[in-house]
Amino acid sequence: MKKMIGYFLCTFLLFGCNEPQPGPGPTPTPPDPPEPIVDRVVTSDDFELSYWVDCDMIGYHRRGYWYPYSSTPAEPAPADSYISNGCRMLCEEYQANLLYVFYHRQFEIETAKKVMLKWKEVSKDFNVKIVPTVLLQDYSKDGLLNFTDEEIVEFAVWCRENICDEFGIFDVYTRQGTGQPQDKQLRTIWNEIGNNMVFVGLQPGVKMNVKFKRGVEDTWTAECQGNTNELWSNPLNGQNVGKNLLVSWVKERVDGERRQITFDLIPVAWDYEETTAKDRYGYVCPGDNAVYNDPPIPGRLHLCKDAIFEQYANPYEHTILGGLSCDLTILQANSQGCGKDSKSYYVCLRSGIRYDGYFSSATDEIADVYKKVKEDYIQKVRIAETE
Repeated sequence: MKKMIGYFLCTFLLFGCNEPQPGPGPTPTPPDPPEPIVDRVVTSDDFELSYWVDCDMIGYHRRGYWYPYSSTPAEPAPADSYISNGCRMLCEEYQANLLYVFYHRQFEIETAKKVMLKWKEVSKDFNVKIVPTVLLQDYSKDGLLNFTDEEIVEFAVWCRENICDEFGIFDVYTRQGTGQPQDKQLRTIWNEIGNNMVFVGLQPGVKMNVKFKRGVEDTWTAECQGNTNELWSNPLNGQNVGKNLLVSWVKERVDGERRQITFDLIPVAWDYEETTAKDRYGYVCPGDNAVYNDPPIPGRLHLCKDAIFEQYANPYEHTILGGLSCDLTILQANSQGCGKDSKSYYVCLRSGIRYDGYFSSATDEIADVYKKVKEDYIQKVRIAETE
């Protein structure tokens, strides 16, 4: 009997234990690798990274700018290649996702429409937003309006229907107080296109006209102050200069303005040799002179960006901080006027070649700021998607 039990036990162990076992099943499909940062697009709806650029990329700034349009000959319209090259360079090389395309009646309105249509056509290849932006009032001694009410309303409505839902108004002077000519014209435009106007050139400490949807604010003095980045970041004796001044301007908007504000990083600083002669720390403005102005201290633009972002609990929330911008009109004026550039910035831009002139350290740094902002934004989006 014991032998019989042993036989059955051995048989069971020999054959039963060798029965086919379930396989491991199909190999699970690995998850898709993260989308490379370079293939992700950060649009202006996500976070604005913009430039101010003259629609002709010639930058004479005569007719309708320093001189009345009515007494100054019309300037030539840009070649299509200028616009194609310029848009490509600003988007691919300088990381733009929005362009404020300036028109100051350097040529007549029908020509401006054709120019804006070309900007719109080219922009589709680069996923960049084009915001037509006009100078309502020239900078001549009489400060004359560039358009009648009928002309500017017709142009604004046309732009809304053919180019962009937003319409930009540019001015670095404060000339939009109640009852002033621009204020009256803004009301006329607002009545036709609604709450879709953007003010480009808002000055620190100035209340933005109620007819604007959002604004782009200048930061030039605070950006320039300090001959070194240490003097900028930690002003002597806690003076309200440099970083302290910039932070005070940003906080003023954070605390007192619920409309969206974008802050301007400027690729031109003042004359540091001249300011050092007046103040060895570089806190006193020597004036603005296109012949002598210098590029910003290397690294200053990154520091300004960081100081701005630090004032927001979530800078990428895109509610009251719209993003960052850069004024190329001042760059062109200084590149052309400094006598150090064999080719001005606009010549390079419209020719489709990278600018390597006197202010190129600043243009390259702004492009680097924009690139890093895009990368940082994408990383934060990824983290939010996994939480």
